[in-house]
Amino acid sequence: MQWTEQHIAKVGGTQFSERRGGYHVLDVDTYLDHVLACMKAGQQIPDPVQLVFPTSPFRMGYDQGRVDALLFVLKEWRDEYTGDEPAAAPALESEADGDRGLGWTQVQQDWVRDAAFPRAKGSRTGYIETDVDDFLDEVLVAMGHGEELPDVQSARFNRSSRFRAGYDAEAVDLFLDQLAEATPEGDAPSKQVNRRIGSSPAPRPIDGPATG
Repeated sequence: MQWTEQHIAKVGGTQFSERRGGYHVLDVDTYLDHVLACMKAGQQIPDPVQLVFPTSPFRMGYDQGRVDALLFVLKEWRDEYTGDEPAAAPALESEADGDRGLGWTQVQQDWVRDAAFPRAKGSRTGYIETDVDDFLDEVLVAMGHGEELPDVQSARFNRSSRFRAGYDAEAVDLFLDQLAEATPEGDAPSKQVNRRIGSSPAPRPIDGPATG
């Protein structure tokens, strides 16, 4: 079997719903981009059986069942393929131009990806979870492309309400302070973002209180 436009359209047109605890979006998208590049080049696709997509119980990600269903189809296609062996992973544009970009390590990316924050308790208000998650997704994309990270000091998170707890602001602020000090090729700071701090920095600026 050779790759056809139908195979490419099937992979390129697939969309996944998102839910908390799903597969990390960037990891799935990166793999599928590689699959498409191999198909368009007439090459064997990377083996999906060897994949282990990370998840986080506190963050939104692609529905695991739907992703697994596509991976099962890709495994069957791979077994039936009769063309050339896999091509090397496609290089980023910066690498093709001779500039490899900033060297954010896999350990650093895993540290950001696996960040888990406690919920705000009692009368304390926290940060809206989706605001924090969206910012960390921007950080992961920048790391994955070897780029400068978004400005931590200018990050803006809406405050939660008593009807919507949100992430503990103190824990998020500690994590972001560590992130602001991170440098390419460096080590990941401690993952102990859940510990309470006796003296914490002032909460980050917000756009306004949550209304829902």
